[in-house]
Amino acid sequence: LSDRYRRTVYGTLLHLGVRADDADDLFQAVCLKLYLHLADLRDARRVGPWLAAVARQEVWRRGRRPADTPVAEPDPG
Repeated sequence: LSDRYRRTVYGTLLHLGVRADDADDLFQAVCLKLYLHLADLRDARRVGPWLAAVARQEVWRRGRRPADTPVAEPDPG
């Protein structure tokens, strides 16, 4: 499954602005979640979208902001 959905996961990560070397670590985390939740996945057609959602969650969970997300500047006042 990881080979089949590699492009989906990497595409999502790179679209979010994750550097290629960080994408490798995140891909492994997404694959681990897939393994841990295989029994929960009932509809094979939903695996790709589920993996893309998990990839987005991993990016945010690890504090990696997508490149196009503005970071709030601290209030100088």
